[in-house]
Amino acid sequence: MPPSVFLVRYSEIALKGGNRPWFEDALARHIRGFLKAKGAGTLRRIRGRFIIDANSEAADAVAAALGRIPGVQNFSAGERCVPELQALRELCLRKLAGCRPDDRPVSFRITATRSDKSFPLKSGELNADVGAYLLGHAAPGLKVNLDDPDIEVQIEVHPKEAFVFVGKTPGPGGLPVGTAGEVLCLVSGGIDSPVAAWQMIRRGCRAHAVYFENRPFLGRAAYHKVRKLLAVLGRFQGAARLFVAPFAEIQEAIRDHCHEAFRVVLYRRFMMRIASALARREGCLGLVTGENLGQVASQTLENMHAVNSVADLCVYRPLIGLDKLDIIAQAEALGTYGISIEEAPDCCAVFLPSHPVTRSRVSDLEHNESKLDVAGLVERCLAGIEAEVVEAAE
Repeated sequence: MPPSVFLVRYSEIALKGGNRPWFEDALARHIRGFLKAKGAGTLRRIRGRFIIDANSEAADAVAAALGRIPGVQNFSAGERCVPELQALRELCLRKLAGCRPDDRPVSFRITATRSDKSFPLKSGELNADVGAYLLGHAAPGLKVNLDDPDIEVQIEVHPKEAFVFVGKTPGPGGLPVGTAGEVLCLVSGGIDSPVAAWQMIRRGCRAHAVYFENRPFLGRAAYHKVRKLLAVLGRFQGAARLFVAPFAEIQEAIRDHCHEAFRVVLYRRFMMRIASALARREGCLGLVTGENLGQVASQTLENMHAVNSVADLCVYRPLIGLDKLDIIAQAEALGTYGISIEEAPDCCAVFLPSHPVTRSRVSDLEHNESKLDVAGLVERCLAGIEAEVVEAAE
């Protein structure tokens, strides 16, 4: 039988003190938005968490969504009954049987809580009573294990209803989307930048993206990758804005007037200037990159410092200290890895120097930029940006 209710728990939100209701409301809005869009059920609050009364045909969709909504620590699928002892015994027996269809030997524990203090048994007494009933009525091979059971049957008793759940499924944790503000992510189409965006989404940000495109030289394959990546991230946060910035003129100017070794760092300084101006225009509170210390020549401390020096917003690098294998594992879990490794070079691959500088000095970069119309190049790029909304993937 499909579950009729889901118990949704949150962790970090509970530590927010006087601001807790605001965070709870934000999480409730996100869950209700999904339920309404899918016609999947209704949400209500109960004792510091949420109960979803699910439509039976939508139970799988509800479970899938709860596993992707930031702020959800974990959730359990279960059933309700009247708050009476015999009804609880029988429902627990049915739930336990559903967890061992082959009647294999299994250990279990009952964990009961009650908000209705008029219920005739205290929590410990209810544990013992229902446990004894299961031992006497379940198939052979059942035993009690209070420390590390194979199955934990959870009971909640409330004044007008009771619930029985088995097990917990983890959610993303973190904070509800939007509670920390909006950020603009520099997304290239590679492995790292979508994971960096996800890390900020999980901390309560709504992440939008800017992609720098050299269409005359590279075509649009990488652009289509970025759209697909943003759609996957949309499963966790909903629709996002994508800004496509024309970068060919800037790259040609750097190629024609600047020292070859500095090209990539100069590209990134221009990207940071443009992204900063765009973020301010769009009301974003910071920039996000997928940079990882030492991964490539442009991501040394010296080069990142040189790039940061032209930004007038905070630049967040949530992957800065991670191992590459950890980043790949996160990308695989998110569902972005397969898209990211599709063959499609980003614009930083254009006019690559044979020996890129790894420890650039700001003074050297500024000397090269003095040969360019920096303000004009930035202004024309900003004027040529194309904006669109990318909806979440199904």
